[in-house]
Amino acid sequence: MGVDRRRILFPRLTNLCIRKLPYTYAGAWAMFLDAPIKNLALAGKFAHIRYLDTRVLRGLDIFDMHVYLSEKSFGKFSTFVKTVLAVPSTVRSAWIRHSEVFPISVPDLCAWTQLRELNVTAYIPTFTLLALVSRLPELQRLIAQRIARDDSEAMLESDAGPLFVEPGMVASRSVCKLQLHMGGNKPRVTTLQNIIYVVLCMPCLRRLAVKQAYRKDIRLFFEQRKEVYPELANLEYVHHINMRSIPAQFL
Repeated sequence: MGVDRRRILFPRLTNLCIRKLPYTYAGAWAMFLDAPIKNLALAGKFAHIRYLDTRVLRGLDIFDMHVYLSEKSFGKFSTFVKTVLAVPSTVRSAWIRHSEVFPISVPDLCAWTQLRELNVTAYIPTFTLLALVSRLPELQRLIAQRIARDDSEAMLESDAGPLFVEPGMVASRSVCKLQLHMGGNKPRVTTLQNIIYVVLCMPCLRRLAVKQAYRKDIRLFFEQRKEVYPELANLEYVHHINMRSIPAQFL
């Protein structure tokens, strides 16, 4: 059977960046299915991005999705994210960006088994973040822009203060670099508690970047508990530097 010459083919296309995504039907992605795309960046309304043909994700190295949501799209977007994460892919670095709280639902089995870097640029509840990380066995670097207040904060609060927080689970033994942008320039007890809780759930962590206001208290917490948390006693605290590796043209 001959080649369909009506199709537009991109046999050498490896980087694809589409802003204000115009495609409102799944068939528009057919032209890219045979392209050797490694780096994919999308930006636009969810009404458009939801038509993404997930077969494009299979051979990727880098995935950057920036979605603009309307209030009525939250539930549909949650289902869409679960679908995307369940597609087998070779993605190694991923950004998931939008303006609202990250979907509470994450897939029972995430098929992005080679993902090594994740940047969630959105408000994400603590337990959702930990549940997602626990399904990414190769994840080494995690960047979370905001951790939203959820039931975990109420659970962590106590009259004894943040120094008595205990881990509830081991979310990951592969994450060794963690960057958290949460909190302002003045420390808040609940924010400090959430940071410590997340760190305790990643016992193989070796490098931590947090805002200056929280660094002293976090260091004190682990110095006073070297016998309890020997793996975390030698955490390296770094300035709030940019630890991303996605090329500039893909931002």
